[in-house]
Amino acid sequence: MPLAAYTVTWVRESRGTVPINQVQQSTVAMSFTILVLWIEMFLLLRYFAVTGNFIYIIINIVRNVWPFIAFMGIVVLAHGHAMYLLLREPEKIGLEPDGTQFDLQDNNGIKTGTIHQTFDLNKATDNYFANFAQSVVAVYFWINGRWDQLQQWNFWPVSVLSLIASVILVIIMQNMLIAFMS
Repeated sequence: MPLAAYTVTWVRESRGTVPINQVQQSTVAMSFTILVLWIEMFLLLRYFAVTGNFIYIIINIVRNVWPFIAFMGIVVLAHGHAMYLLLREPEKIGLEPDGTQFDLQDNNGIKTGTIHQTFDLNKATDNYFANFAQSVVAVYFWINGRWDQLQQWNFWPVSVLSLIASVILVIIMQNMLIAFMS
């Protein structure tokens, strides 16, 4: 795979001007190729006594924990689906996100203007839950403590679903993962 990605990129670039979509495809292929090469190098470190023990431990942890990770993925998928169904078309249930308002002031403290935050509820950049895949990714980021996409919704079902996810994903599942790894 690494040799193929580099060869294709080299051949395309040697022809002269390359269309932007081919450059993008080559760049994506190269980034994944580099990741594979680093993983291969990481696995080759098994043959050294010092690093081999650590890699053996990591491989055994992954072998023992993967069913739990799969179960946790299903829980993330379930919460992401619930949030998608709730917030994919918020205007149909009469829900409008709360935007932030900022006042602009000059150096003397005199108000010179106001900025109002607006939302395009059909774009995944403004409403993470408008797209199913982006909804699941947003719920996955809850595990790491990224809850900022919920601050704009002042709606009790969003609070209840996020509270349930907080208890299940963050408190219970992460503590179980720590227990499995030790």
